[in-house]
Amino acid sequence: MIPCPLCRGAADQQLGQMALSRIGEVEIRRCAKCSVMFSHPLPSPEALRQCYASEYLDAKGKPAGYFNYVRDIGPARLRDGRELGATLSFVPGRLLEIGCCTGHFIKGVADASNWEVHGLEISEEAAEYGRTRLGVEIAVGNIEGVDLADSHYDIICVNDVLQHLVAPQAALAKLYLALKPGGKIQLVMPDGSFDVLPFVREAKAGGTLVSPHWHLFFFPQAAIRRTLAETGFRVMSAERSMALSALVDLGLFKPARGEFDRKSRGLLAHPRRRSRVMRALLDLLERVLPSLGLGHESGSGPANSRSAEL
Repeated sequence: MIPCPLCRGAADQQLGQMALSRIGEVEIRRCAKCSVMFSHPLPSPEALRQCYASEYLDAKGKPAGYFNYVRDIGPARLRDGRELGATLSFVPGRLLEIGCCTGHFIKGVADASNWEVHGLEISEEAAEYGRTRLGVEIAVGNIEGVDLADSHYDIICVNDVLQHLVAPQAALAKLYLALKPGGKIQLVMPDGSFDVLPFVREAKAGGTLVSPHWHLFFFPQAAIRRTLAETGFRVMSAERSMALSALVDLGLFKPARGEFDRKSRGLLAHPRRRSRVMRALLDLLERVLPSLGLGHESGSGPANSRSAEL
């Protein structure tokens, strides 16, 4: 029996194979007890750290990460941070982002508020960029291996990170302790039920997909809510976004320029390459599809006095 890393239930069902860049081929297993899907075997924290070298930020078309994070993703993350910062501008506080990459998001929060912001990032190159070019405080490390002060942060943001971790449940338990009473965790992640489909589809065709983004866990909606509850959180709000990614996972929509890791983000990141009719259709789909249960889970929210937003 192969035990589930989260609940220790039997994970004997193999859904397919996944080739993790720089790590090698692994199996994708589903737990019969909690329905979580995960890569087996899981890489060591040190092996995972080696994946996030400078090429991760600028892979130049290789299956190793972003095409160019600073150019393609950074401006949007800066805007997201400023939007959040504007809602915090009249109240002092501390914010931590786990997996902050170059720090564009926390820079945006700092620009639009008087909050104290901190970042934690596994990539030394990304952290150095944020410190020297953006002037934000970023510590280098993996959440599993760092110490966080108890009851220190008002908000912790975990944006598209939890599925990358070797021990996501332990990480959530650590973040719970790091939040002040009444604090919130903002969690954004793919719906594992859709995220795993390209690998399953490829396995049925007799092939193996290369995963450039090293998703180690695939959480269905019910599973992530249960995991949050088990680590002390109470979900206060939840919404779905990036619904077009679900269509890509289902095989009904192709990514722009064949960029598997970006999925539908590529379609929206380069709108000038699309006609006005296509842009209007994409915008409409993004509004309608979440009502059908398609898209990525995102949100914020306290158990006891701490909360999680999904």
